[in-house]
Amino acid sequence: MRTYTKLLATAFAGALALTIAPTFALAEGTDVASVGDTPYKTLQDAINADGEVTLLEDVTLTAPVTIEPGATEVINGADKTITIAGGAAFNYRDELNREGLASDTSLTVKDVTIASTTPETGHATVTGINASGVDVAFNGCTFKGLHDAVYANFVSDVKAEANTITISGCTFEKVSYIYGVDDGATAGARVDKLEVTLDNNTGTENMTPETFAVASVDGVGYMSLQAALDAVEKDGVVELLKDVVTPQSLVLATDGVTINGNGHKITAAAEFEPNAGISGTGASSLLAITGNGCTVENVSMVGTANTTHLLNIWAGEDAKDVTATVKDVTLNHSGSKSGAAVVVNHVNVTVDGAFDVTTGTNSWGGVNLDNKYGATNLNFAENANPVLTDVSGKNLPLVYVENSGDVVDELPTITSDNPNIATDIDENGISNVHVHTTELQGAKDATCTEEGFTGNEVCTVCGKTIAEGEKIAKLDHKLELKGAVDATVDAPGYTGDQVCSVCGQTIVKGEVIPALPAEARVMYRLYNKYTGEHFYTSNTEERTLLVGLGWTDEGVAWVAPGEGEAVYRLFNPFADDHHFTMKADERDALVKLGWIDEGVAWYSADKDDEGATPLLRLFNPYEQRATHLYTADEKEYDALETLGWIKEGIAWYGLNVTDDDATDEPAADDEQTTTDTEKPAEDEKPAEEQPETDADAK
Repeated sequence: MRTYTKLLATAFAGALALTIAPTFALAEGTDVASVGDTPYKTLQDAINADGEVTLLEDVTLTAPVTIEPGATEVINGADKTITIAGGAAFNYRDELNREGLASDTSLTVKDVTIASTTPETGHATVTGINASGVDVAFNGCTFKGLHDAVYANFVSDVKAEANTITISGCTFEKVSYIYGVDDGATAGARVDKLEVTLDNNTGTENMTPETFAVASVDGVGYMSLQAALDAVEKDGVVELLKDVVTPQSLVLATDGVTINGNGHKITAAAEFEPNAGISGTGASSLLAITGNGCTVENVSMVGTANTTHLLNIWAGEDAKDVTATVKDVTLNHSGSKSGAAVVVNHVNVTVDGAFDVTTGTNSWGGVNLDNKYGATNLNFAENANPVLTDVSGKNLPLVYVENSGDVVDELPTITSDNPNIATDIDENGISNVHVHTTELQGAKDATCTEEGFTGNEVCTVCGKTIAEGEKIAKLDHKLELKGAVDATVDAPGYTGDQVCSVCGQTIVKGEVIPALPAEARVMYRLYNKYTGEHFYTSNTEERTLLVGLGWTDEGVAWVAPGEGEAVYRLFNPFADDHHFTMKADERDALVKLGWIDEGVAWYSADKDDEGATPLLRLFNPYEQRATHLYTADEKEYDALETLGWIKEGIAWYGLNVTDDDATDEPAADDEQTTTDTEKPAEDEKPAEEQPETDADAK
């Protein structure tokens, strides 16, 4: 592996013969730099002084400026130019003539142009071999014609503190690399001893760092992936640092090793040659894995006209319980000369995460499972997502199964922990492995006359029902009141039929209302199942409107006389609730609490009147709204008490009007359906901000 001196031997051929003290091409007696108010004739003299150095003139160096070990130097270029003929502008040479800033040295350079007279040669500075804790920063500088801004020699000491390079707000003009680092060109060079920060630089759009390692093991860089695979120990990790072009089939024989591609690509070089250590078509595979418990992840592999399989995972006849994992990989086998993207023999391979496979004209299929040396299984993990792209035009399978040996009788197997992956194999070894792609079939909206169906999720590839649908309950009828006629003194009335405006069915048949005493009114009760409120009205238009809004018409509640003691109606705008009372003091108390007095709703009969019927009041202590109910039905009154309602006695009196000659109005449809009127329940939906009534205080 080359050192910095070897890499730049030509550039430094003349400089090595010079003494450490640099020379400057500048007129004698000219001050070129200053430290504070003190001027200096040479940049080296200014550096040797104590303090920040400011350039006063452009400087041409014929040798590097020496930065002593452990020094902290700040150089303000003041928009001047430092010209070099090669080598480095700022450097250090030790007693062994090795160059580069020594350990614990800090160099900050700002607002200066560093230019080379030899195109793409030289550096602004260099860090030393095995240097530790060097801190280099270039801010607002311009680099012209250099090889790179900073070159970092190798560090092999695992205990060394990382060196840091910061290049911020700088401009690069005709520079080969942003920076360079020997991270693998020298044996033992580490990849984890340099930290680089690049910020807001220009001219670097198409530039890259100059690095040498393609992979690392435990922080040590390697210039070939095979070298890393040979070096890694059991249960170790090989990290790819860049795309790999390999001249020969790669082999991983160590158990428990993980190859982390870090999103990089492995492909074959134009001069790719088979591996003599592998027999058959596997000799030209891109990567052969014979170690047990190995993992290949986060990598893409591309075959060429010289390769067969991309991944060849196999174990001999004597091997037992051999496993491997392939996770988040992209395998393009379309350009290979034969074979499959993955070949598995006598190994239990698990596919996890993304598994994107492309097959071509010469492919056998995506994955070839073979029992030549023993039982073979391919398992798809719970998060596996296999995708096959076949460009061969031959409808190749994702998995091709065969038994080419006599070790076991049965075919290899395919299993899946992902219920969305089909693993069927036919008698010819052809599998139909695929991710179920579903479409909704048989979905049907519910109506008020028929149930609906959510639909089955059916795979468009194999036709299997993946998820069965469920029935959807019938919708509620949208009722409207038709044929309602108010009763009068001279003629009976009709409560009206409740007819569905969608299907036209008569859901609740109306009733005949006997003729009324003078000025008497029929009072209807309606129920809101969403709020739990019961509402009472004699107004046919209001009743019709509420039925159309979804209220349930519970029919005639009582008949109110045309005169008598007033019953007041109040409205709570905070809870959207109504309350009815004969008590003027209760009415006034509620008004003070924010209720709106809507006036006289109807009149109460005298209890001694003929046919007088008591309206009984109940209170629901479990709710904050719709807390009261009024009924003339003593059975309902008693039943609600058993559910926790509190009996509050007689609220007012109505009239019980009968007509023995009255008959029901016939329905328009002989096949009509009817439903029971809804009864109030104990678990009605509570309302907010319900003011307290007299009954509430009990």
